[in-house]
Amino acid sequence: REMSYVEQWLGLLAFPHEPFDPFADRRKVRLKSIENLRGKRVRIRRVDLLHLRVHDLAAARGFYQ
Repeated sequence: REMSYVEQWLGLLAFPHEPFDPFADRRKVRLKSIENLRGKRVRIRRVDLLHLRVHDLAAARGFYQ
């Protein structure tokens, strides 16, 4: 989002620049790997980390402990 703001700002100033997307290569690799997995079964062996958004931290902590 910040890059889009910077690009808009540079456009308003008519400042010559090249668009830059630091995550373009990662996105291409991720999309390619997802396309390779379509139609195949994936087996999950373990979960190392899980993020959950909770509204009541005290209740969630009591439940998970």
